[in-house]
Amino acid sequence: MTGNIRNIRDDRDFAFIISGNNRDIFLHKQQFLGDWESLRALWAKGPVELEFDILESPKGLRAVNCKLKEF
Repeated sequence: MTGNIRNIRDDRDFAFIISGNNRDIFLHKQQFLGDWESLRALWAKGPVELEFDILESPKGLRAVNCKLKEF
């Protein structure tokens, strides 16, 4: 699945991805397959598109195996 980062919490280690029909998907830093600080820097410059798998949890949808989308 693909989606764009909606926001990254600077004070915490997570972000929210918006995908499909405006569904919010939680992303924890540990599920990002790359450098978290680089991701934050990219997002500060503009939209960032990600590829990820979805895991349904009791608290809602979670992104796992997340990485930058390759073009």
